[in-house]
Amino acid sequence: MKFAENLSKENLKNIYNKEKFSFPKKLKEKYESCFSKDLQKETTKNQKEGCEENSVEGEEEKDINVDEQKTSYIRWQLIKYLNLLESILSAWQLNVADRATIENQFCYLFEKEGSSKALKEFREIAGGIDSYPSIELFEREMIKKKEKKIEEKYPKLG
Repeated sequence: MKFAENLSKENLKNIYNKEKFSFPKKLKEKYESCFSKDLQKETTKNQKEGCEENSVEGEEEKDINVDEQKTSYIRWQLIKYLNLLESILSAWQLNVADRATIENQFCYLFEKEGSSKALKEFREIAGGIDSYPSIELFEREMIKKKEKKIEEKYPKLG
């Protein structure tokens, strides 16, 4: 998931649509962590099927190109993760699980700013609240609770 959180919105669209994309070499280690141990061994080769380094003339940094097969695998991992999170947060939403426990265990996913908010950009590309309603509601609730804590800590003057 850390890999996807560092990608551009355009890359996330490519993943969702199962299309080729490229990313900066600095993310290569996070990219390799997307795959099982057996696949990691395969992806550590310099020239490998589905992922190759592409240098631009005059630049030291190389981009890594990812083919449709690897893109589909990454997409599956992201959707699998979000579906699991949606299932857990559905239990929170329906009061089937202890809400306080779920909030304590999962609130950190929504504390950071930007795309790291539980793959927010990818969720939006995948349909947002229509695809992941419980995640969206949980996120809104965590934002409200954070704002309430701030207001309590720093009451309005006047």
